[in-house]
Amino acid sequence: MNRNYANGANWERRLKAELEDFGALVVMRSAGSHGVVDLAACFVGGAMWLQVKANGASVNRFEREALRRLGRGLSGGNLVGVITVSKGHRSLQVSEGGIPRGLVSVLGRMEKAGWNIPIGLTSGIPGGQIRVDEPPEEVERTERNAK
Repeated sequence: MNRNYANGANWERRLKAELEDFGALVVMRSAGSHGVVDLAACFVGGAMWLQVKANGASVNRFEREALRRLGRGLSGGNLVGVITVSKGHRSLQVSEGGIPRGLVSVLGRMEKAGWNIPIGLTSGIPGGQIRVDEPPEEVERTERNAK
């Protein structure tokens, strides 16, 4: 097995487990597909479509354009981005469309756990800051309807 492939696959499995710990209802790993999406994570407030790059690898021109097209083609509530991992540090770069309001609390938990989250890229969040205590609007509506 190619060493780079094995290293990338190991990181994808670790990140899958971490996303589940952050509250993902389902995380699917696109093993060996060589496609633009390595991990798809579904949360109560939205979904993340992610490309994973490990140990200094970067997104090539084809992948960057494919991520842009994916971001433009999806409806609201979806985050398209790239996770880069180097020496154990995790960073999320949002590729297209900013951060959906329904994923703000998830990203806040990721940031608290040491992930580098680009707060300046948030869209529709007052002051451009992530507020961890702010539940997604969908959850608030569901909780009000249950009472």
